[in-house]
Amino acid sequence: MVDQPLAEALGELPLANELKQALLESKGIMARALACALAYERGEWMGISFEQLSAPTIGALYQEAVSWSDEAMVGI
Repeated sequence: MVDQPLAEALGELPLANELKQALLESKGIMARALACALAYERGEWMGISFEQLSAPTIGALYQEAVSWSDEAMVGI
């Protein structure tokens, strides 16, 4: 998967179309959620907004996602 174009790699994964659209075309609600997560990750505090969630809620959700990812990686 590493040596192939993103579109090709995503075609092999069982992802919802809106996730693929977000990753490939930066369109849709999932693209806005991704942009928010990336802004948080980079410390771009002015870019942290998504729907009607508060900044502390977004931070808590980000931390929860990181913890989930860490736990998922243990089994690999």
